[in-house]
Amino acid sequence: MTHLHITSWVILLILFFIAFAKPSKGLHMAVRIFYLIVLATGLELIFRYNVFSMANYVGEYVAKIFLAIVLIGLMEMVLGKKKRNESSKGIWIGFWIVLILVILLGFRLPLTF
Repeated sequence: MTHLHITSWVILLILFFIAFAKPSKGLHMAVRIFYLIVLATGLELIFRYNVFSMANYVGEYVAKIFLAIVLIGLMEMVLGKKKRNESSKGIWIGFWIVLILVILLGFRLPLTF
């Protein structure tokens, strides 16, 4: 299941950058479907491995879950601002910071490859 989760967020990022470069309703809907797939596979990993019973990592798992949800929100805001032709420089900065934090936490925690 870990590989499905990683594959789905890699596809999500690719679709996100394509949707940003060439805005279209179909691509935006595909990105939204992959939001749901990433969330579903992430929740499945959380509950399958009962990560909240790993006493040493509970705080980091909670932080990763929170940051991942924030990241999805930032991605949606970037695409929305692009659609309305508004500036999104600050949101992009937040996007890159949160993306790096989520990836680093994801590979640091015990359920990686």
